[in-house]
Amino acid sequence: MVECSGELNTGELSATNVKEVKKVLVTFVGCSAFSTVPCQNASPGEIKLAQLKGKLGYINKATKEVGLLLEPAIGSLFTQFACVGIFSVVVGKGTAGQGCAYPLPKCGGHGIIASITPVNQMASSFTQQYAINALDENVPDKFEGGPLKLLESYIFNVGHTSKWSQAGLTGTIFDTHPGGPIEIKA
Repeated sequence: MVECSGELNTGELSATNVKEVKKVLVTFVGCSAFSTVPCQNASPGEIKLAQLKGKLGYINKATKEVGLLLEPAIGSLFTQFACVGIFSVVVGKGTAGQGCAYPLPKCGGHGIIASITPVNQMASSFTQQYAINALDENVPDKFEGGPLKLLESYIFNVGHTSKWSQAGLTGTIFDTHPGGPIEIKA
């Protein structure tokens, strides 16, 4: 429904845990609905996410497939934005009072996982791959043996609010570590 032409991000490696990132800031640029309606919560066409935190985990330990889970650093709201004159969107996690797209009490778990490569080699740049299934749910939807981690959203405009439903992100994000090569060990 909403497409963006690019994204900008920053973040920090945790000083206390090599498998965590913090202070992750993401801004999607060139965002629109139906290819022509600008969507934003910042400058025109920009959608900023709440500050995020993340951790590495196994998607599949046997094949050494590693993922990066991103979640809001505080609360359960990923973002809220408007598509000019048509609708507004909230992305995060439903609650018992609001309802949610997934079984209570956990709802979607307000997180999103991307596979990340390369692993087991020194590198200065990494690729995160986000994918969805036919239900617009991100895959993978959890770390091996872990709880469900999916995004939910609802759409509202004057006089109408939808129910919480599945929300997904597709795309490839390229990250560069400015401090030189590091290794993600699997």
